[in-house]
Amino acid sequence: MGIMENAVVLLCKRGDVSCGVLLERTLSFQSLMTKLFAKWKDLSEGSFSLSYSFAGHPKCLLESDEDLCVLYALTLSSRTECVDVAVKDLVDTSTVSTVVDVCSSSGDVGYD
Repeated sequence: MGIMENAVVLLCKRGDVSCGVLLERTLSFQSLMTKLFAKWKDLSEGSFSLSYSFAGHPKCLLESDEDLCVLYALTLSSRTECVDVAVKDLVDTSTVSTVVDVCSSSGDVGYD
């Protein structure tokens, strides 16, 4: 089992495109940024924001290593295996999805 035992999938959505990123305890915020930059070549630092929602908190910002640690701890405590993360362009908001809810076992996904 190894790698998947304590990993969570971040389903990062920008516009109508989603990509998965494996969130492990050792993933740093900078590593997450590097993965997103590799997936979307037109992204650049400071040109977008990341957010997710969790248990009644509709918009949790994802901006630092501490934020990633909190997200990881929340997923462990709630036994969540998948989290939807909104990648929101700060410049051109017409191409951005606002999906920010946690994947639920019922398949429901929340929208702003």
